[in-house]
Formats: sequence, structure tokens, C-alpha cells
Amino acid sequence: MPLWLIYDSSLTCLVLNSRHFRCFLIGQSDVTMKRIISSLLFVCLVTTSVFAAERKPLKDVDLTSLSQDIQTIHQGPLEDGTNFVAIALWLPQEYWQAVMDKNAALPAANKAKLLETMEGVTMLALVQGDVTPLGRFDFYQRDEIEKKLEISVIATDGKRRNLEPMKEISGELQQVVAVFKPIMAAAMGNMGRSMEIFVFDNKNEDGSKILDSYQPGQIDIRMVRRDGSEMDSTIELPLNALYIPRKCPNGKDAHISWKLCPWTGAPLED
Repeated sequence: MPLWLIYDSSLTCLVLNSRHFRCFLIGQSDVTMKRIISSLLFVCLVTTSVFAAERKPLKDVDLTSLSQDIQTIHQGPLEDGTNFVAIALWLPQEYWQAVMDKNAALPAANKAKLLETMEGVTMLALVQGDVTPLGRFDFYQRDEIEKKLEISVIATDGKRRNLEPMKEISGELQQVVAVFKPIMAAAMGNMGRSMEIFVFDNKNEDGSKILDSYQPGQIDIRMVRRDGSEMDSTIELPLNALYIPRKCPNGKDAHISWKLCPWTGAPLED
């Protein structure tokens, strides 16, 4: 029997003992979605993709699948008998557009305002904590996470570069971040309350995006625990959930990044 179970619309943590637990991040429930829509007004930039594969209308994107594409969960035991968990959640505008497009009540003017506010930046939400033998979470503070945080990306131009969190952001963007944090607390409890939002410059000198949900790329995230051990995780682009699946000859769905069907070896149409 589990010691306890944390469950809400976005996160489930099943704790069997101090060494064995699993956390799963899932799509927002209708209640949480309405709370997000009423509090935050996000928009999606229209982008040009190198893929000929057909994009899904964002209103038809499955939020559970998209959530799995944009998050990583790192967990395991420490030498002293405690456990740990670290969650990274990339927040591209397409995610929030998919959330909002499921509610027709949101005015287009509000979406446009958020487009202006969010233009040229992207956000990463991080939470990191150790779990005591009694099952209590000891969450890291923002400074402790940021001190040894490393973000390395393969950008849309195919080049690798390091990204640093922005030290200063606009007042309007500060308001977006300030509203987002209590939303995560409402959705994920103490874990959401301990989630820290980092904002990154996402614009090249020519105005193009550094990271694009529809373009090939990669986000490598390194967080470091108090014992000095490193936790590496990767979010791969493009995001599979944003596309209508291509079909392998055997009828199974093909991931957007695949060139060949893994079951038959047959080339997949672009």
C-alpha cells in the first residue's frame, strides 16, 4: 500500500516508501483550464515550419499529449536514503493557445495583448525537491535552483548555444509571471507553489525564434542537487502533439521526428 497519494488535475505522485515513488504530469482539467483562461491570456505566434506534415488546429490538440511533450520528470534515491524529484516544464505559447482555443469565451483582443507581451521570450517552469524518509518534500528555493542551473539548446538554426535567464523583464511580463505562480499552486499544491518561473530571450538578431515548437531543436536542462549530483533532462522539438500523426504501413502512428517506420523500415512521407 502507498504511504500517500498526491493527486490533482496536473500531477499525481504515488509514494510507496522513501525510495520508491512516481510522479506523472497530465493535462489540465476543465476547472483548472477555466482558471487559467480567466487569469492568463496567452497567444500563439504563427510560424513557418520546415515540415510538410500537417499541423493540428490548436483547438484540437490533446492537452495530455502536449503536456508530456513539454515536460520532463527526474527522480530517484540519494545515498542518505532520501529521494528527490525535479520537474521541468517548457511553456511555449502553443500550449496556452491550445488551452485557450478550447474556450470560445476568451476575447480575441485579450489574446492579441498577450501576443505583444510574450513576443520574443519563452518560459521554463522548474521545481526541485528532496523527499525525506517520512515522505515530506523539501523544496529548493529559486536562488538554489538558479545557482547551478544550466540550459543548453539546439536552436532552429541547428547551432548549440547556452541560454541564461533574463535578469530584468518588462512590467507587463512580470504581471504574467506573478499571476501564473498561484495558478500552478492551485493546480499542483505545494509542488506548484514551489515552482519557479524563468524567462529567456527567444529572439535572434534577425527577429526569428531561437526555439520554435514546430521546428527541429532540443532543450537540455541540468539541475544540480545539494549533494552535487547532476540531473540531466531533454525536451525534443518539434512537439509531436501539434501534428496530425502520419501512419506507418502497419497503421500505427509515426512520431513527427521519424524518417523511417521503426516497425517496417519503410520511409515516411514528409
